[in-house]
Amino acid sequence: ATLPLSAWAARSYPPQKRVQIESFQKAAQLIGVALGPAVNFFFYRLDLKAGRFELNALTMAGYFPAIMSLVMLLGFWFGVEEPPAQERPEVPPRRSEPVRRLTATG
Repeated sequence: ATLPLSAWAARSYPPQKRVQIESFQKAAQLIGVALGPAVNFFFYRLDLKAGRFELNALTMAGYFPAIMSLVMLLGFWFGVEEPPAQERPEVPPRRSEPVRRLTATG
């Protein structure tokens, strides 16, 4: 799931800013891998029924990441801006099509 973000950062930002965005993304991923399972500690005694939702340690293992993904989506939606067009790096034109290159070689 990190490749789309890396491709977007490489296409949208100059190299100085790209390093910052890539570093932030990798740090967030490592923190999630290290601390994500530990968050379940707070839910191990939870036993609650809220309407049609039953909240316990087993269901919160799915609900909590889904809620956090929604929070991250809203954070990116309202907190991240596309850089202005003049700051975007120029994409060099393609030299040749890959299929044509494969068929032209013997």
